[in-house]
Amino acid sequence: MSTFDSPASVRDALRTIAGNFWFSWLPGARALFEELDPERFEALDHSPIALVNEIADAQLAAHATPEYLERLQRVLETTEAEARRSTWWERSEEDDRFSVAYFSCEFGLDESLPIYSGGLGVLAGDHLKSASDLGVPLVGIGLFYRDGYFRQQLDETDWQVERYPENADYIQAWDADSWALLELFADYGRDFRDDEALAQLRNIVTVTATLI
Repeated sequence: MSTFDSPASVRDALRTIAGNFWFSWLPGARALFEELDPERFEALDHSPIALVNEIADAQLAAHATPEYLERLQRVLETTEAEARRSTWWERSEEDDRFSVAYFSCEFGLDESLPIYSGGLGVLAGDHLKSASDLGVPLVGIGLFYRDGYFRQQLDETDWQVERYPENADYIQAWDADSWALLELFADYGRDFRDDEALAQLRNIVTVTATLI
C-alpha cells in the first residue's frame, strides 16, 4: 500500500529517485517519469530532475492512479534499500580510511547529464556504477559543464544547427542542501558546497565536478 496522500508527497518521492543515478539502471524507475509527460520528457533530454521541477501538481494528481502509486512506492523502497544494503567492500572489512580518486574529463552516467561525448566517457561512468554496486570507496573527479555536449539537427534548409543542453537543473538540485548534497573527504574537513556540484550515484560513490 502506498503512503502518498498529495501531489507534494508524490513529487518528493520522485525527487528522491531522480536524485540518485541508480534510477538509470533500476527497472521501472525511468518509466515513472516518462509516463507523466512523454513529449516533455523527451524535450528535456530525458532528465527526471528537470521534469519533476516543472510539472504541475494537477498533472501529478492526474497520473496518481493506484497502480502508478504502487509502482512508485516499490521503486522508492528499492532505492532506499539499495542505499542501506551491506556492500561487498563493507563485508570485506577493509581499512575504512582507504579511498580511490578517479580523474576523468568525462563521466557517462546517463544521457540526462550530458557531460560526456563518447565511449570513453561511458566507460568511466560504468566504472563508477560498478564501484557503486561493490561499495568500493571511489570518488570520480572531473569537469561539470554548465552546458552539455551539443546535440545536432538539420533546419528547414538542411543546415546543421547545434543545441547545447543546460545542466542548470542538476546544479540547482545539488545546491538545495537536500537529498543529493554530500560532504566529501570528511576526514580533511572539505565541503564541496561553493562552486562544485555533486552527482550522487549511491551512498558513497559520487562524481565531484568543478563547474566551468
